[in-house]
Amino acid sequence: MDYKDKFFPLDAENFIKDLSLLIKFYRLEKNMRQVDLAEAVEVSLSTIKRIENADTSVETGALLKTIWYLGILDQLSQALPKIKKNDVKHKRVRVGVVKDEDF
Repeated sequence: MDYKDKFFPLDAENFIKDLSLLIKFYRLEKNMRQVDLAEAVEVSLSTIKRIENADTSVETGALLKTIWYLGILDQLSQALPKIKKNDVKHKRVRVGVVKDEDF
């Protein structure tokens, strides 16, 4: 395992920790057990535990279904900048060629 397998940006790590606390807070506010939430969003109990423990390897779909079910998704999506599909330009990105003689 090299450094690329272990690397995770600190800002992203802090965000996922905050999000996991928010998920646990909302679950407890709804008086739900972890197993109840797991059944509601159709994931395993271990997945909910990993989400609440800020495990960065949790499947994105499971995380999104969980925050949607708890009512957090709308709040998070409001914080995203609004970009329309027409705003995104379709452009090829080409990698430059480095010549052997180029010092």
